[in-house]
Amino acid sequence: MLALLSLYPVVSQLAKMGSKNAAMQEKSLEADNVAKSGLMDAISWFQRQGVQPVRQLPFYVYPDGAFHPRFNADPALSSTTDESIGLVNVYDIDDSKGLKARYEVRRQPDNVTFATNPVNPSAVHDITHLRVPGGAAGDGLVWTLESTGYVYREKNPAVPFNTAPNEIVGKSIVNTEIWALQVDPPARAALSVDNIEDVDIVNGFIRAPLNNGISHFQGDPVIAALDASVAAQTLYSPLAAVPAMSQVFGGIDASLMKHVADVYVRDLVELPSAGFPLMSLAYIQNPNVTISGFKGSGILVVDGNLTLTFGWPGIFKYNGLIYVDGDLTIQADLNEKFSVTGGVIATGRVNLQGNNLPIEIIYDENMINSVKSQIARYRQSKPTYFVSSALKK
Repeated sequence: MLALLSLYPVVSQLAKMGSKNAAMQEKSLEADNVAKSGLMDAISWFQRQGVQPVRQLPFYVYPDGAFHPRFNADPALSSTTDESIGLVNVYDIDDSKGLKARYEVRRQPDNVTFATNPVNPSAVHDITHLRVPGGAAGDGLVWTLESTGYVYREKNPAVPFNTAPNEIVGKSIVNTEIWALQVDPPARAALSVDNIEDVDIVNGFIRAPLNNGISHFQGDPVIAALDASVAAQTLYSPLAAVPAMSQVFGGIDASLMKHVADVYVRDLVELPSAGFPLMSLAYIQNPNVTISGFKGSGILVVDGNLTLTFGWPGIFKYNGLIYVDGDLTIQADLNEKFSVTGGVIATGRVNLQGNNLPIEIIYDENMINSVKSQIARYRQSKPTYFVSSALKK
């Protein structure tokens, strides 16, 4: 009994330490979540701006000046509680303990003039010149964001959160980058190809009301292996060249596309069995891709050859833009019909093989614009990472 009693202080101390460590860990996680909430709010701020991309305009005296969230007495119209700092928000965590959360996404200070170097390296900064070949600071295509999250105990609301008797119990800083996904097809055409003599269409239609059906860089459409009905209904136009992926998508190449895509597939077993999400950006990085029963909407980018097949009768549609850095083959059987409304770009051969029902590629500028408005906004281009995390013991 004496031995057991002698252990009681040790056990009690260990229990207190364990409870204290658990509380510290909880506050640390809360601070991390607060900081990440700041990043999500900042990305949302960029996405909902009327001018896209958010960039330096004549009335901004420096490249980063476009990031300026505004305060309004009407909460429905206000983006921040303190526009002199940047994007700031405060909310309750636990009223009974007086715990509150605060995040800050800082903007560069006013009344400064500089070309590429920010005055505050921890504030939101336009880094287009560092990421996009030929891009300049102020173009607004790429921004780096940093958010600081605080968990603090509010004892006197009349003084600042970081002034006694108020007490900061957790702090975290997180960082990420965002890209403005630009969508710039090479022509207002249903189908854009390198060499029109590499286009083979059987029972298919390439349509573009008031615009060009097929735009091409090389070849003579007269001797192209086109269905006679296609040749009679399709207008043609020259291209300077079929642009690379980075030229169509605003500087985003294969190395970056995988970070901004909603769906990223390398191995064909990773293809979603239920199809691609509606109005999504899907990127497939595989030398030879075969998809059966393809349908959906948004943007599909394939770094390799793409074959579309359909294993059962029906009507299959894709609304949006398809970019294939390789050969494109679409094969339909007896009672299958496939159509793309928007546009298709292929750098290699194009083979459309309809059967009883035709394969159709129809240029629709309204659909391209819809894709731009719903998908081509700012996207996180690399995972969120922690700059630092600290808490009060």
